[in-house]
Amino acid sequence: MKIIMASSELVPFASTGQLGKNVRTLAVELKKAGHDISVVLPYYRSIAEGGYKVSPTDVEFQINLGGKRASADILETRSEDGIQLFLVRRDEYFDRSSIYGDARAYEDNAERFIFFSKAVLALSRRLTPSPEVIHAHDW
Repeated sequence: MKIIMASSELVPFASTGQLGKNVRTLAVELKKAGHDISVVLPYYRSIAEGGYKVSPTDVEFQINLGGKRASADILETRSEDGIQLFLVRRDEYFDRSSIYGDARAYEDNAERFIFFSKAVLALSRRLTPSPEVIHAHDW
């Protein structure tokens, strides 16, 4: 079964706690069970600066957010477990010093993760074969 997992966290790429660990464990176990697994994450600064081998996909699309449109670029890499990762790049939202906020939550977190959620759906429509399941974690 082709499964897309959408998450704001995945160990070791970006994580603040248990979510990133759980998503990785589930992805690895589903792959071991024979499923075609991909995880979609925001392209955070921590990933950009983390030394991961990230490649462009030439996939870009526009996301409607209320009265404005914002572009999303899709990058890709693989985890050390062989899980395919798609990374949603929008520097305005994800090129920040932490995932959710520094001393307190970023004021635009809702907008950031609405954008991310819509980007996951747009990406899913472009994949061949299409995913049979979209498993959304958090947000």
